[in-house]
Amino acid sequence: MAWTVYGTPYSTAAMTNASIYQYFKPQSNIILKATRAWVIQNNDPSYTSINMKIYSNNGGVPRTLIATSTNSQTKAAMFSTSNSGVKEVWFDFDPLVLKQNETYHAVING
Repeated sequence: MAWTVYGTPYSTAAMTNASIYQYFKPQSNIILKATRAWVIQNNDPSYTSINMKIYSNNGGVPRTLIATSTNSQTKAAMFSTSNSGVKEVWFDFDPLVLKQNETYHAVING
């Protein structure tokens, strides 16, 4: 039985900037300490590790970097037995105050 996974493909170049992102808008003032994301890997892309960055908003796209995760996830640890797969990963942050109804952008970089 085959399975299908939907996601936004990252090229090697896209993993070094903020061109692919997920926006979010807290419904109350929060302190962000960690996030989780699902990573889909196909055909052994070229990266060693990934981290997450949080950006402010500029008309619906990332503007200013406001935080970088304090940890990273290595490709070897995430996909040690296969060049393709799906993995849930966690990113930790130093406590970051995010304001209610402000839009922010989460970006995974490699």
